[in-house]
Amino acid sequence: MTVLLQPALLTNSHSSQTEASMELTILLTAFMGCIGVLRSEATADSIEMLGPRILQPHRSKIRAGLGEQLVIECKADPGLPDDFTLVYWLVNRIFPEVAYTDGRVSETEESASEDGRVIQRSLVFKNVTAEDFRSTFTCVIRSLAGLDQRTVTLMPNHKASFPSLPQVLSPRPSLTPNSKHLGKPRKELKKKHRIKDQRKKRNHACKK
Repeated sequence: MTVLLQPALLTNSHSSQTEASMELTILLTAFMGCIGVLRSEATADSIEMLGPRILQPHRSKIRAGLGEQLVIECKADPGLPDDFTLVYWLVNRIFPEVAYTDGRVSETEESASEDGRVIQRSLVFKNVTAEDFRSTFTCVIRSLAGLDQRTVTLMPNHKASFPSLPQVLSPRPSLTPNSKHLGKPRKELKKKHRIKDQRKKRNHACKK
């Protein structure tokens, strides 16, 4: 009996070891999977934190004068350094060379600081016109880590000044303190004088 039970005991022992090994493998696989998920989430967060962002211009409205030269600087932080970062300007959502075929408004070449943390590109106006006050100017930075943009508009330096209306001064009649007709119109005075003359003539005729 003892000899007959020994193979069964050995078989059961081997089966238990196999099951334990399988359970351990499953646990290790699940653990490594969790680590992989955590690593990918951390990488995604790092990329998001290091995404590009516009540093300048600071304000959304910039004052300018008609006929004046103007330069709007765009400075951007690429975040995650790579060779595929682009900084460019748009005018009314199209490129400046398309919006201004005469070259009145153009953008400079892209330049970077020594440490590569700041990329700069400027928009240059040879002379500001009334059309520019109705346009939008957008600086865009784009890379594999994301995109950022900032839009500005132009405002006149001073409010439009309207010419003052000329003052019309009417001559005042010469007045004396004893005058009985102060401020009366000239026509009315003449009419009263005629009536008085007619009355005098009638009185003179009656006396005769």
